[in-house]
Amino acid sequence: MLLTDRLVYVHMPKTGGTFVTSVLERLHQPSPNRLQGLWHRARRHLGRPWAEAPGKYGRLRNVEPKHGTCHDIPASHAGLPVLSCMRGPWEWYVSQYEFSWWKRIGQYDPNDPSTPAGWAIERALPAFVKERPHFPDIGFAEFVELCDRAADIYNGETGTDFGLFTHGFVRYFYRDPPAVLRRLSDRYLASAEHAGDRFDVTFLSTERLNADLQRALVRFGYEPDDVAFVGQLGKILPMGIGRREDQRWERYYDEALKASVRQRDRFVFRMFPDYDEASGAMGASA
Repeated sequence: MLLTDRLVYVHMPKTGGTFVTSVLERLHQPSPNRLQGLWHRARRHLGRPWAEAPGKYGRLRNVEPKHGTCHDIPASHAGLPVLSCMRGPWEWYVSQYEFSWWKRIGQYDPNDPSTPAGWAIERALPAFVKERPHFPDIGFAEFVELCDRAADIYNGETGTDFGLFTHGFVRYFYRDPPAVLRRLSDRYLASAEHAGDRFDVTFLSTERLNADLQRALVRFGYEPDDVAFVGQLGKILPMGIGRREDQRWERYYDEALKASVRQRDRFVFRMFPDYDEASGAMGASA
């Protein structure tokens, strides 16, 4: 999670957060004058992070948990605008699969906080692995099955049948996730109550991230000339891991698997209708 004097950035995994983080760190670097430079070098010598040095746009703090939800926003920043990224469900599952973090769960510090998706997958994984001696060499359809099993851990608590993306999205951006999940319906989505149950978040589309981020930053008070570079930036990948241009999401799905994801994450598709078919084909991302 990134905290600034102007906004809070909530980093839901695999939606473009590495790109946004890089841009905000660049904007919040110390101003290039001699006094600031000396102050900056002194802080580095003392082991203090450069991102805390004041610059033109004030301080930026990259705080733990890195992938904290809206519930983790500290009271000191609770009144600021919240920025996050939204990615289509079909693309999100492919990105999770190819990034392969789920193969490395045993390497993580067990004391580190888990994301909603990570927490559920960690609990579904032992039984899943016992049934598949070839793990972690599983295909994409098997990975989606793992995600469905993880989602069913939550579904058992809420009496629902939603996919893992839906559970993660609701737990990131709604004030009372279990209550919202139990009430999800077309009528509820159309109600004013639904809007009040969600935190006030400006969503950037991962598929249009350069343009969306540039516009949002101007809206939140960053000068247009200072954010002009955002429109020209190429991909910035977590750990340098990304997909090739030929690894488009459509290649991972047959019609039955695509229909299954559409059904399980149906209300996310209804909240963001551009992600059904048309926007999912915008192109592969990290």
